[in-house]
Parts: sequence; structure tokens; C-alpha cells
Amino acid sequence: MAGKYTFQYINRRMHLYLGMFCLPWFIMYGISSLAFNHNNLFNNGSGQPGGEWAEVQSWPFKVDIPESGEIPEEATRELIRAAGLEAKAFGAYRAGENKINIYLPNFRKMTQLNYWTTEERLVLLERKKFTQQFIGGLHARGGYQHDSFLDDTWAFVVDVVCVAFLLWVTTGMIMWWRVPAMRGWGTLALVAGILSFGSFMVFL
Repeated sequence: MAGKYTFQYINRRMHLYLGMFCLPWFIMYGISSLAFNHNNLFNNGSGQPGGEWAEVQSWPFKVDIPESGEIPEEATRELIRAAGLEAKAFGAYRAGENKINIYLPNFRKMTQLNYWTTEERLVLLERKKFTQQFIGGLHARGGYQHDSFLDDTWAFVVDVVCVAFLLWVTTGMIMWWRVPAMRGWGTLALVAGILSFGSFMVFL
């Protein structure tokens, strides 16, 4: 029985189970990459009812925000609380001289806040149709910057998946090299992949 657990046996099993674990992530990253590359093929609702940002509500509100530089996190939290929202994951950026956008990442709905500094007006916006944005959000969401256990957990699992991808590739390379009859075609495929990727890195 002990002889069964050879390096080759363990490597093959690791490759198999890593592939099964990573399967939904392979599918997600594959589809979301297509959404980035072929934006016009994925219905993002543009020009359709519910496809554009629609104002839900607005409030007069004043908060101290510097005219330039980073937007203070506490000021952003004040704006979110003023809108009656609860969000642990958020980000804010300047969308113009007098406009601040606050994005609130969520897989189930698409909302954002706009704060107009000169008018001292806070606006809640909603978008009903956001297929492309949802798919793109799956691909791009990550990081440990949010004060949220679930967001940190997602980021940790993404780290695990990235390591699993590398191990899956490594175990696959080992399996290929241990089959001499496959080395010729395998080398051709490997060189073609490296040359195509490297050429884009150099010339694009």
C-alpha cells in the first residue's frame, strides 16, 4: 500500500483535484475575460429601459472634503450614512472638478452615490441592467482594503485560487514531461505560447 503513494501518483491526484477545485474559477475568469474583450457581445443594458443610471433620491448635505488630493474615508462614510445605506465595501474618486463618485460593489445590485461639492447635494443612483458590469466585477473584485469580513474572505480565496492555478500548471508540466512520447508536441505548444505572449509584451 505504501508503494502506491509515489511522487507520480501524488502529482496526478493533485493535478486532478486542483482542476476540480478551480473549475468554477476557470469558468468565471474565462467568461469575464471575454466580457472585457467583447463588450459589445454582452448585454449591459445600454440604451434600454433600466440600462442607464437613474436617480433614486437626492438630499442637501454638507461634508468637509478637500478641493484636491485623496478623499477622506470618514467623509465617504458620512455620505453613505446620509444616504441611509450600510456598506463596508466602498471606494470614492473624483469624477470632475465638483463631483465625487462613491462606488458600492455588490454582486446583486448596482448602486452608486454622487456628491456635488459646490451644490452640496448628494444623489443616490441605481442601474437595473448591468450584466457586463456584473461579470466584469467578478473578475476585478479583490483586495483587502475594505472593512468587511466577506470581502476579505473573497480576497483570501482569490489568493488561494491564484496559487492553485500555479500548482495546477506545475503539476501538469510534470505529468507532460514524464511521458516521453508527448514531449515533442508539448514542446511545440509551449514554445508557441511563450513566443506569442512574449511578442505582445515586446511589440504591443
